Amino acid sequence: IIFQHIQDIMVCNSSPIIGDSSNNDIKNKFDLLCDLEDENEDLAELNLVDYKQIIQSIFEVAISNSFYSEIYATFFKELLEKFSKIVKYIDSLLDYYIKEYYDNIDTIVVVDSEKNYDQYCQMNKMNDKRKSFSTFITNLTKKQVLPREQLFNLIIKLQDKIIEFVDIEGNSHKIDVIIENLFILITLDIDMLKDSKSDNSKLVIDNINKFSSYKAKEHKSITSRSIFKLMDIKDVIKKAYGSL
Repeated sequence: IIFQHIQDIMVCNSSPIIGDSSNNDIKNKFDLLCDLEDENEDLAELNLVDYKQIIQSIFEVAISNSFYSEIYATFFKELLEKFSKIVKYIDSLLDYYIKEYYDNIDTIVVVDSEKNYDQYCQMNKMNDKRKSFSTFITNLTKKQVLPREQLFNLIIKLQDKIIEFVDIEGNSHKIDVIIENLFILITLDIDMLKDSKSDNSKLVIDNINKFSSYKAKEHKSITSRSIFKLMDIKDVIKKAYGSL
């Protein structure tokens, strides 16, 4: 019964219907789920496979559509608070998704829609999934489901990729994608840079300052589009904290 209620919540969140009524339906189904847990009913039916499938289902739907990302992050937090057995599976699953996200950066290619429309659509779908993942991870961090250290680690890894790619021919599209995701990861949780003297904050800010000063003609793989996006990130930081 519990697992069926969780699956019902998945269906609500993955529905293309957008609006308050849909959100209320999600909340009602979650309340029913919590009532079951409070009454201690049917907990025995959830085994190791079920718990892992629950977490994976949440992640898969959440990283497929950024629109419901914050709702899913809230649901995920409440689920962890209600079902403590799920907590121990978080780290391994998160490590898997972050590794997949990071490794896939190397597979980014420019696809001409006129030559291979199917591959072009698939690449766009992957790019959208990366951005949804960035949004979900940041929302989980804002809700203190994940420690900010993990978000910093991901941001710094992506910044290292820019340093690796920027002077190698043919990587401009990869850098465009990386910077689009950096914009989400940094600006959606701008409070993480509040302590500008911490090692992580200082490194992230220093890198943004450095990258935004790049000139397209001086590097083999950075576009004006990316430089403007970096300037947007810099402006958001400045607006939040004053001079950098």
